[in-house]
Amino acid sequence: MNCGSDIIYKDCVGVVIPYGYTELGFKNMFGEIVSIGTFLLGVSIAAGGKGMTPNMNRALNALRCAFVAGYVNTWMLLASLYYGLRQFGMEQYVKDFVNNLYPRICTCKQDVKLMQKIFGTTDDMTEIYSTCTEKFANAASTSSTTTT
Repeated sequence: MNCGSDIIYKDCVGVVIPYGYTELGFKNMFGEIVSIGTFLLGVSIAAGGKGMTPNMNRALNALRCAFVAGYVNTWMLLASLYYGLRQFGMEQYVKDFVNNLYPRICTCKQDVKLMQKIFGTTDDMTEIYSTCTEKFANAASTSSTTTT
């Protein structure tokens, strides 16, 4: 378990924010942060939904997301800072911060996936409970990590 330490998993070194420095990118990043922070809630709900259909699990995930919605929306603070600084050509400060932070988020996500396997959730269920927006879940499974 390396989440919260300075140790970055090899697969996470150099990863960048998916979807770049856009609304979608910031929303996705904060969704991942909230999912990491509330993984025990997600694992508990996922464990209860083992025998349910994917749509029923999506409904349970919607319930989980209702509990964490206020936290997910904090992406707007970072996006506002980024766009404000971009107006003056100083957005690199936010980019440097995010580029330093995102490999750590990746490391925490991998730790959470390991914990979820220990608790017995399947990869499909992990994917369903990894985000609060269907759009991101579908986009995440079909895109690569790129930066703009």
